[in-house]
Parts: sequence; C-alpha cells; structure tokens
Amino acid sequence: MKNRIKFLDIAKGIAILAIIAGHTGPDWVKQFVFTFHVPVFFIISGYFLKEGNDVVFVKKKLKQLLTPYVFGCCGIVLGNIIKGMVYKQSIDQLLHIAKTWILASLYGSGTIEYSGLFYARRIGALWFLPALFFAMIIVQYSIKKPYGYLYIIICSYVGYKTTNMFWLPLSIQAGMFASIFVYIGYMAKKQAIFSKDISWATVGGAFSIWIICIFYGGKFYLVRNYCGNGMLDILGGITGSYVIFLTCRFVEQHMEKMAVMLTFFGCNSLVALCIHTFDLDVISWESIILFGKQTLRISENGVLYILLACRLIIYSVIIAGANKIALYKRK
Repeated sequence: MKNRIKFLDIAKGIAILAIIAGHTGPDWVKQFVFTFHVPVFFIISGYFLKEGNDVVFVKKKLKQLLTPYVFGCCGIVLGNIIKGMVYKQSIDQLLHIAKTWILASLYGSGTIEYSGLFYARRIGALWFLPALFFAMIIVQYSIKKPYGYLYIIICSYVGYKTTNMFWLPLSIQAGMFASIFVYIGYMAKKQAIFSKDISWATVGGAFSIWIICIFYGGKFYLVRNYCGNGMLDILGGITGSYVIFLTCRFVEQHMEKMAVMLTFFGCNSLVALCIHTFDLDVISWESIILFGKQTLRISENGVLYILLACRLIIYSVIIAGANKIALYKRK
C-alpha cells in the first residue's frame, strides 16, 4: 500500500461500485452513475501520468492494461465454452461459441457490434482497458509538444465525430475521446488542484452543474462516445468527477469504516472489473430475475437491488480470496 493516495483509492472504489450498479440497478441509478463513473477512472489515470521515454511508457502500459485485457478475454472465452458444455451443446456449437468470443475479444468494443465482413459482438466492460491504453499514449505524446493541449482537443474531437461513420477495433475512438479526461487529471496533478483550499462557491457551483446534468443531460456513454446533450454531458462528467473527489477527501477524514470498504474496492478495481465483465458475459441471471418477479412476487426494482447486493458480496469474497492466495504465494 506504499505511495498510494487514499482519497483516490476511495474514488476508484466509488467508481467501480457505480459501474456495477449501473449495469445492475434500475433506470434512476443509471441516470446518476453514468454521469461520472468512467470519467473518474480516466482522470485518476491522468493524475498518475509521468512524462518519460515513449518506448518505456508504451511497454509499461501494455503490461498494465493490455495484459489483463488478454487474460480477461481468455477467461470469457473459456467460461462460455464451459457454459456450452454444461448445456450439452455439440462440438460445432462449441466451436461457434469460441469463434464468437475470440472475435469479440479482438474487436474489443464495449457496446457497438460489427457486422461487415464478419460478425463481432461486444466484449463488454473490458473495453475500458484498451481505450485507456490509447488515451494514455495520446496524452503522453501530446504533453511533450508545444501547445500539446491542442493535439488532445483535436484528437478527442476526431474520435467523437468519427463514431457514427465507423468504429475501429479495441475502442480506439473511445480512447481518443477520453484523452481529454486523462489530460484533465494530468493538469490537476500539475496544478496541485486537490491540495488547494476550495471555496464553498466553487463546490456549490460544481455540484449545481452536476445536478443539472443528472436531471437534464443525457446519459454519458464514453463506451461509444455518446453524449446526448453535447457539452452539457461532458461538463457533467468533469464536475461530477470533481464533486466525487471532494467527497472522497471528506470520507477519508471523517468516515473511517466507509473509507476502508471503498478503499478495498478501489485497490482491487481492476480485478473487480474483470470479474464483473465475466459475470455479464458468461453468467445468465435472466431466469433468476424472472423467478424473483413471477414466483416470489418481488417488484422488478426489488429484484435488481437483491441482484446488486448478491453481486457485491460474491465479488468481495472472490477478491478477498484472490488477495489471500497472492499473499501466500509471496511468502
């Protein structure tokens, strides 16, 4: 836990829980969390970005981001093959399942599917890893140039505008668009934004803009560069993330038990993301949800809340177990 900044770990904890809730909870939850959860991760990544040799930087990010992406995809492919075997599907069907998910892994799209020369379905939440890789490379290259912020703005704009024309593999355009958030994080560290005294007027202004974006803005889907109300949603992503960071400073200082829980998820956010993607792509919850609604007579929202609680408990147990195994191996 050396050299960790606790309030940023707490922020990552909130963000990963928001991602899980956004994929599980009712519409009002989605409208809230989709304003900030993914931007928070890009901003934090930019906060820790350090200038250095480009080749060394690329190698480091390949190891940190694309290696877990490959392992996560392998787990999804294998999980779906095993699922097919459980349902006693034929060899041809199993081969088709393997091909489908291998193509999905190579395409690396969060929600957009490809149906041109071949069909590639979405890979799900793992899209974030290659997108972050490309966003970090763009910012790393640009900050060394005079007026580097212009490179980032242009790159972000091109990524956004080309989305409706075509969608490149490995969520490259999502990374291009999100580079603006990585740059914001980089500048926040450079200008020591989180170390400065903050006026109530600044907090109130940021919170007010965020609330407006929640109620009047569209859902901000960085996964496919969708912001239904343009700059309003982008502004909501920035101000919402800022309010989350300020909230995390308060939690760190005044809410110890909550800080411990959120830090646990924050420090293990990458593992949680991989588990969550495996869950979404492999596990079939539809029959359980239907059973809860029809047999147990639980409301749809009630079933979703129960599902969310079950997911968090299961993920926590898996993460804690994985941490214990890793600790044992280090000994």
